[in-house]
Amino acid sequence: MNKMYEKQLDFLYDIFNRNMDEFDTIDDSYGFWDNSDPAMEGYGFKFYGKKDNFQPTFRVRCDLNEKQPSITIFVENRNGNVVINGNLVAMYTMKIDYKENMAEEELKVIDEKYRKMVKYTLDKWACYNKQNQLGYVEEDDEEREEF
Repeated sequence: MNKMYEKQLDFLYDIFNRNMDEFDTIDDSYGFWDNSDPAMEGYGFKFYGKKDNFQPTFRVRCDLNEKQPSITIFVENRNGNVVINGNLVAMYTMKIDYKENMAEEELKVIDEKYRKMVKYTLDKWACYNKQNQLGYVEEDDEEREEF
C-alpha cells in the first residue's frame, strides 16, 4: 500500500474510533468483527446478531481513493440464515474531501456527518428481529443514500 493510502486509512480509522460510541445503541445481542483484510470485504468492521439470525448485519467499510475516500454502511438481511452475509437491503455512503493536517472544524464537520449517517442507519434498521423481520429485498429495491 502506498503512503497516501496509508494516511487515508489512518484518517478514516480515526473517524471510526472517535465516533464508536454512536454504536452504543446496539445491544449485546450483536457481536463485533473487525476486518482489516481488504481482500475479504475491505477495511472496516461489522456488527452481526450473535443469537438471532434475523437481526440485520451492519458492515462499515472505508474505501480509499486518491481524490475522495469514502465510508459506506451496508445493511444486510440474514433472513434467519446462519451465515453472516445476507442480501443487501440498504447502503449509505459519505464521501470525504480528505487532505493532510485538517483543521479541528473540518474534522468536526466530518464527524457530525458520519454520526448522522450511523444514527440514521441504526434508528431505521436495528429494531428488526425474529418477530419483526426485514423480508427479502430485490437488488434494485435496496435503499441507497448519500450523506
